[in-house]
Amino acid sequence: MKLFINIVNMWAYQVRYIFILTKPIFLQASLGESKE
Repeated sequence: MKLFINIVNMWAYQVRYIFILTKPIFLQASLGESKE
């Protein structure tokens, strides 16, 4: 059970990290679309 919790925590951390990395790209894409 402890291992499962560790896997979930690790997965949640990776998802948050990916979201932080991709957020600026999504913001730039939406800004670029609104300009055109």
